Amino acid sequence: MIKSILPIIFIALFISSCEKDEGTTDIYNEDLIFTRSIKINIPSYSYISGKGTQIFVRGDTSYFSPVSDTLSVEPVFAWDTVNVALLHIGIFTEEIQVSQNRIQNSNSMIWAWHSGMESGSDGYVKYSDGISVSLGEYQGSAIPLIPLNKYYWAVWAWNPSGTAIWFSSRQLTFVVEDR
Repeated sequence: MIKSILPIIFIALFISSCEKDEGTTDIYNEDLIFTRSIKINIPSYSYISGKGTQIFVRGDTSYFSPVSDTLSVEPVFAWDTVNVALLHIGIFTEEIQVSQNRIQNSNSMIWAWHSGMESGSDGYVKYSDGISVSLGEYQGSAIPLIPLNKYYWAVWAWNPSGTAIWFSSRQLTFVVEDR
């Protein structure tokens, strides 16, 4: 009797595990832009600006500092790869506000890159790989950032069906160097 019930129990457990909503997670990270997601790590890195200057980005370590990084008018963004198909990076003119797992102030996004674009890749994107955004709509080629302005940026990624955020980074800030 027990031998005949065990396969049924195994099948029931397997089916119930498959039915779990692929958007749910028990993870909570209050310092990420999407608090119910897995952290996208942004390590320290450097790049050469269009002027030939080496620019240092502190990555996640700058999150705890009141001092913002200083980046070029066309920065480079790097992070640890997450190996998912649906990624997005955004630059905002205001702090990113998320409520109910949605960005509430998407109108303050001025630049974006996503994994469907021709250039850039998971873990490394140049500013020129992205596109300008105005009032939440993609506009065209990226326009250089304004010197001395402060900006906010983050990376996030969806589940395979694009219905839930699985990964996100902390919100990081930078100021654009004076030309």
